[in-house]
Amino acid sequence: MAKFTRRDFLTTTAAAAASTAFPGLAAAADTGTKLLHAPDQAIVASHTFLQADPAASTDTATVASAFGTALGTVGHDIAGWVLRSGDEHERTHPRE
Repeated sequence: MAKFTRRDFLTTTAAAAASTAFPGLAAAADTGTKLLHAPDQAIVASHTFLQADPAASTDTATVASAFGTALGTVGHDIAGWVLRSGDEHERTHPRE
């Protein structure tokens, strides 16, 4: 389980998996992510990220490269989502 912190927020990512079961042969990264407000452990937001990238063949190096690309995209998407969701929570739930 990966964890990232920002200010008073914590994200948890449930899983990442590789699969070649998609039509056209692809590697997929699928994560369920929750953003928690650390002081009270309240879930601020949750989102499932899925990215499938094509693999030219079934050899390990090719699938691993496609999976790496998919994970990179998901990681980028999670980082942006965390920043947007955390900022939105801060705007709509001012500190007392």
